[in-house]
Amino acid sequence: MSDSTSPTDLAKLARLHAGLLELASMVATTDLSKLLDAIARTVSEALGWDTVVLNVYRPAWDDYEVQAVHGTAAAREALLGEATPWSTWAPLIADRFERRGAFLVHHGDFDWDSDRGVSYQPEPSDRVDAQAWHPDDALFVLLCARDGSVSGVLSVDEPLTGRLPSDDEIDALVAIAAHAEAALLHAKETADVRSLRAALEHFHEIFSRNRQSAPAQEMLDAVARGIRETLGFDRVDVELFDQDGRDTPVARLLAAEYEREGCYLLTAAAAAELAPQADLGPPSLRSGRGPRAWQNHRLLVPLSATTDELLAVLHVGEPRDRVLPGAEILQALRVIGDQAASHLESANRLRELRYQANHDSLTGLGNRRAFMDLLEAETARAARYKSRFTLALCDVDSFKEVNDRFGHPAGDEVLRRTARVMESGLRRSDGAFRIGGDEFALILVEATSEATREITDRIEAALKAPEPKDGPPIRVSFGAIGSAGDDDAESLLRRADEAMYKVKRARRDA
Repeated sequence: MSDSTSPTDLAKLARLHAGLLELASMVATTDLSKLLDAIARTVSEALGWDTVVLNVYRPAWDDYEVQAVHGTAAAREALLGEATPWSTWAPLIADRFERRGAFLVHHGDFDWDSDRGVSYQPEPSDRVDAQAWHPDDALFVLLCARDGSVSGVLSVDEPLTGRLPSDDEIDALVAIAAHAEAALLHAKETADVRSLRAALEHFHEIFSRNRQSAPAQEMLDAVARGIRETLGFDRVDVELFDQDGRDTPVARLLAAEYEREGCYLLTAAAAAELAPQADLGPPSLRSGRGPRAWQNHRLLVPLSATTDELLAVLHVGEPRDRVLPGAEILQALRVIGDQAASHLESANRLRELRYQANHDSLTGLGNRRAFMDLLEAETARAARYKSRFTLALCDVDSFKEVNDRFGHPAGDEVLRRTARVMESGLRRSDGAFRIGGDEFALILVEATSEATREITDRIEAALKAPEPKDGPPIRVSFGAIGSAGDDDAESLLRRADEAMYKVKRARRDA
């Protein structure tokens, strides 16, 4: 031991060292409430202050809330949970009060009665020493974020010594405040990273479960649910487009000036001005106040195909913390949106391939493959349940002459018109198919012979007497066979074909 170091000083250093070690041991915690309590307790025990208060900035409300108090029950009751705006602290952040990185306000140097804000005043001391601590004295240190903004205020009162702090004691307070600030920052960042990692793992499971074969709306509903569960938003709506959404009102909101990390964040006023016709839902119920608060903003995540086609838009809102999302949240939303867009594009491509495999490219009707699948299914159903259906075949009369005389484009238009009239003349339960060059088929479920005749007559009449804009008349010949469960698909098809050609021969003979 050197002659200049007293046992008291060594004891203080030992307490300070122990306090710093305790703070260092808590850097891995993500429980901010426990960490704040530990910081307040450590400052009290290591530096000898009876009352230690931590005011933490709340971006949702642009104020400083007392979130930890180490001291008497009276101090905790008076201070805990109270909030003050920066305007209350600003007069105290003055050069005349600055001392070695802290701010020491002597009684009489500040009019506490005019702007005390929320405070706790301990009982006055009966000491008359000029260096004695007065109830109106104040000592605090600012906790600053990386960007220089004030993230909190560490305030101390009622020194155990009963005296004003020395330079060494203020240095110790500033040092331990710096460690506390680092511990808080690390805890917040660790909590954010863990939360984002858990969110991304959750979405990995969602996209693994929802393969390309899953319906698009089912996958998007799972994505919306996942965002609500893992990223802290109470409202997530999906706007899914049947065609490219770039011509829709909401697309006007995707302006470059509002782009943030691949998402689009804008105020309600800006959204209303850009796209007054867009349906953006009701006003937010979770608005705060201040520059970093959510104030009825609109957050959109576009889901775009590799061709830049706008497939869908996620409308994200109602953040539970009432704070504008930071870069990390926006980046996570962008990653999720890209994954959803990729799955949506793949699902659309698969659906298109399936459609092409089962539909005629010229008319849009079901093709022969789809026809045979349904015919076999209806035949099996009729056999099992003793139900009935009707198979009607038809072809276009003199179609070869149309092609030869007017060319194939005219023939194609005849086929398209025939398909349109057939579809428009059917019931919901029925099906229309193009099964060959100019051959069509109808499957009429639970249709009597009278209902079948009514449907085929209506189609023939519409084709023979078209609107002037639709072109010349078209004649078709129908042959229909009813099934009551005693036919297989092939025999039914053969009998319907024979019936159709019987009608055609009769017309030619006539």
